[in-house]
Amino acid sequence: MNLFGRKKAEPPPPPTSNAGPTVSASSTLNAITKLRDAGDTLDKREDYLNNKIKKEVRCGSDPWTAHEV
Repeated sequence: MNLFGRKKAEPPPPPTSNAGPTVSASSTLNAITKLRDAGDTLDKREDYLNNKIKKEVRCGSDPWTAHEV
């Protein structure tokens, strides 16, 4: 019994070819470039956070209590 609209269509059967997915060389190079950029970004972020931690430790002030009198 279907109260709200039509019956959903059955999905088509999956393809039966045994050939694997084809990947072009340009898409592989693009993926490698993106991963390298992501790695560089993470390295820069790590350096930034390490410098921030060093600054906080050197100053010795707690940013949450620094404004209290």
